[in-house]
Amino acid sequence: MSFSPIIPTGGLNGWQFLQRTMAKQAASHATTAAAKRDEAYFSENIGKIGSAEELVNDRRLLRITLSAFGLAEDLPNRAFIQRVLESPTSEPAPGEKRSFVQRLADRRYHDMAKAFGFGDRGERGALPERDRTFAKADRESLSTRLTASMQRDLAALAESGIGEEAAWTLVLNTPSLRSMFETAYSLPDNFGNLPLNSQIKELSSQTEAIFGSATVAQFAEHSATNTLSRRYIDSFASDLLTSYHARQFEEAVGQQDPSMRMALALQRDLAQLASSDQSEDGKWFRILGTPSMRQVFETAFQLPTSFGSLDLDRQVDILRARTQRAFGESSVSQFAGAEQMEKLVRQFFVGEQLSEVTGMTSQSTALMLLQNGQASLSLIRQWS
Repeated sequence: MSFSPIIPTGGLNGWQFLQRTMAKQAASHATTAAAKRDEAYFSENIGKIGSAEELVNDRRLLRITLSAFGLAEDLPNRAFIQRVLESPTSEPAPGEKRSFVQRLADRRYHDMAKAFGFGDRGERGALPERDRTFAKADRESLSTRLTASMQRDLAALAESGIGEEAAWTLVLNTPSLRSMFETAYSLPDNFGNLPLNSQIKELSSQTEAIFGSATVAQFAEHSATNTLSRRYIDSFASDLLTSYHARQFEEAVGQQDPSMRMALALQRDLAQLASSDQSEDGKWFRILGTPSMRQVFETAFQLPTSFGSLDLDRQVDILRARTQRAFGESSVSQFAGAEQMEKLVRQFFVGEQLSEVTGMTSQSTALMLLQNGQASLSLIRQWS
């Protein structure tokens, strides 16, 4: 039996009811038989995937993945999604062209490509002879590939003879290794904002607690890298499934009230964006490139339909000015706080109600004009 969220009324009152009951309702939604089957299938099979092609050819894994990133409507577009997943996400070198996924305005595609990293492996052909044995991992499972790649990089560190602090510093400065440890250890999003010595201390402490030793050199051995890889896969799957369940609940809410679905998405996406280290301009461009967030701001500020046809820089200027007027400052960063987020959501629902009233008034006026016109036509015919 499918689960239907309870939303007794629309608008701000319905939203406030949903907020009070959401934790319980979302938990109930995640424990339905269908949700549990999807969770079990994904956890069991995602580590076996070795390429973007394999992922898009497994319709069930692809459906769960796309749903987790809010891209469920792209399920039929397998060729497009494969191209996204195979596209590099790192910034190109000076003079090089941006990759396919970097040219897409919707940041969700970039986030998905970066999470899987199929396009970020690099060319193995240029590797030294000692590393070419790992090239075959590009054709093997995600778990095998991660283990091989990680062991290669960490073995090089172990053989370099540098001290432990320097080795951990290099780990933190190598994006693939940093991502591996951050995910495997379920480190918080703000981990990267800590001072470097605090980051090293945290990694060393967790490594010692799990492996019995805080050294980087131990990861030159298969047993340690296999364990770390497995932790990474489990944590990766858990994070993605958490997002999947949240998005599925949002979709169920949206079937009853699309506006509440947008408000739920806003609480997640805008909060993450607001607390990120992107520039303010970058954050505003991200909002404009994310359909749900764009619509919330357009509705909250009662912007006309012609707003989207303006130059992007002009759109940002308008959003900044309206935000300053409504909230006292023009930054996106302020929405990392619950109070400002709540004000924005409230203004969104008020703006939506105003739009509905305006629409009803326009319809009433049009109906009145039509009725008056028909009455005048009847009089003309009567006296002709």
